[in-house]
Amino acid sequence: MKRLKAGAFPPFLPSVLRFLCFLILPILLAGCGEDDDPQADASCEPGDPGCDDEDITPPMMRPVCEAKPSGATLQRDDVLAEGEFEVASLRGLRWTRPARCYASGENLPCDRTLVFDLRFPATRDAEGELRPIDEAVPLLVYGHGFSSSRAENPRLLALLASRGVASIAVQFPRTALGSVREIGDVVNQPSDVSALIDWALGEAALEGADAPPEGLRIDEDKLIVGGVSLGGMTSLLSAFHRDLGDPRLDFGFALAPPASMFLESFYEERPDLPFLLVAATSDAIVPYELSGASAFEKMGPAAAFVSIEGGTHIGVTEQGALFANQPHPDGPACGILGIEGRDDDEDGESDENDTDEGGGETLGRYGELGGVEAGIDPNAPLGRSCSFKDRPTAISPHAQLEIVRLAVLSFVESRIRGDDMYEAYLREGLTPETCWGTYTPPRAE
Repeated sequence: MKRLKAGAFPPFLPSVLRFLCFLILPILLAGCGEDDDPQADASCEPGDPGCDDEDITPPMMRPVCEAKPSGATLQRDDVLAEGEFEVASLRGLRWTRPARCYASGENLPCDRTLVFDLRFPATRDAEGELRPIDEAVPLLVYGHGFSSSRAENPRLLALLASRGVASIAVQFPRTALGSVREIGDVVNQPSDVSALIDWALGEAALEGADAPPEGLRIDEDKLIVGGVSLGGMTSLLSAFHRDLGDPRLDFGFALAPPASMFLESFYEERPDLPFLLVAATSDAIVPYELSGASAFEKMGPAAAFVSIEGGTHIGVTEQGALFANQPHPDGPACGILGIEGRDDDEDGESDENDTDEGGGETLGRYGELGGVEAGIDPNAPLGRSCSFKDRPTAISPHAQLEIVRLAVLSFVESRIRGDDMYEAYLREGLTPETCWGTYTPPRAE
């Protein structure tokens, strides 16, 4: 078994992102780590060691507001506080299993290798070694966005582990950074989620797989799915798709997912499944117009919504801090995704060739997910990716990331523990304390 690593928030970025950090050192100084400061958008401050006056970069001008105290019982610091448990982690676990892979317009049998990180609440034994706590714990399977990695939001996952929630952060084999980046393979990612639940529950044949740690027990009645962007779309598919979905899931969340292709009928299979949708109004990769409030309106009565005014696509991840000094943080991300920035035509007409996250092709390659009979319009437009005209001014990625953490932690705690104080924080505390986050509660409540 791989060695357990101690520490609540160990730094971790994939090698490619580490290299990117060193290539753009000023951005690295702005946030290529896990200690986030909502005001830290300057790359070089007077008095910093090695910071010459001519190297000082003025802080990027961002919208500012004065946070106000709320009437909620819980406050920001309560929601973001570490829990009672230590955090153990197993990194780079692997499992190769027979499954399917999407390539060149076909979904064919393949040997599918999952690489994933496991974090779980731990205690010390008599020898001082970390071991899983004695009680059964909830499990979150977390999926990254297109051309991203399993290292996307490690601090959020560590916070959850310190509060008693285990997580598996999966590296999807064909949509991750450094892979073939075949966006149509999203059709196979819900099966990855289900397989990893099987693995954690001890229900999977472990040939070709690293084994779960001895003593880790998962609460089968508290299974969660969550993710960012294409990983958020995967969460929606796992939660609601009538063929690809996993009925064992108890609730989920999605951060800035492509969601315009999901019709009202998509959610009818599990209308009472609690689900949190988070979208950002200045998202230039998955535009808010079609995958924000309008997408939420089609969801079932148990769904909740957090809208982040001025939030960006990259800002829902810790890597958003890398681009804090850019005029719009999504600009460099568009380059990484291979989508050229573009504006509306001079006559004011929009480009009819709306594109998905991969750029260059239409949403038709999501056709493997099914059609209207599955509650899906595979050719639904997402909006104009990487068009920055008329986007609201972007807020600080650090401030946005705090909103994401507050929203997800509160939602998970309220649904797992049935703790009304966390739901009350979302309703009463989120907006005054963050300014830019607005919560819409489930209609069923």
